[in-house]
Amino acid sequence: MRDKYHWRAAIRFRVEEAPHELLTVGSYFELYEGKKRVATGEITEAVGWHRLAMQAEIHWINKDEGGRSRPPAGVGSPPYSAEVRFMDEPWPPMNASWSLVIEKRELESSEYDWIADVSYKMENAPHDSLRPGRTFELYEGNKCVASGTLMAE
Repeated sequence: MRDKYHWRAAIRFRVEEAPHELLTVGSYFELYEGKKRVATGEITEAVGWHRLAMQAEIHWINKDEGGRSRPPAGVGSPPYSAEVRFMDEPWPPMNASWSLVIEKRELESSEYDWIADVSYKMENAPHDSLRPGRTFELYEGNKCVASGTLMAE
């Protein structure tokens, strides 16, 4: 329905203007001209979603300590991903577990100690859980293969 009070619009945001976890289908918003609120609305469709990535320090556990025989390549396509467990949350998770995408920064990393960009695969993942200083472990099945800390950029 389109009349002078109801219309469809494409709204674009820069990440620094609006955290993307607030811009999901079903979220409400207000539009302002200066200090005057001129419209309200609900996001009914999300197009062109972009992942929020953070940097992390990651230490891969070697085979002698129960980890992998070698760390993954960490570069190329498809990117490496693994189930994440944040150390300050109960385990096993009550609702769902999530996988992180891990993309190694080759110039800043050694074989077992990486600086990497990490992000969730899915739009509906708990992106607000990616906060500097949080510690985590990465799992392949029941095996812990790495530990890490999220860093401020």
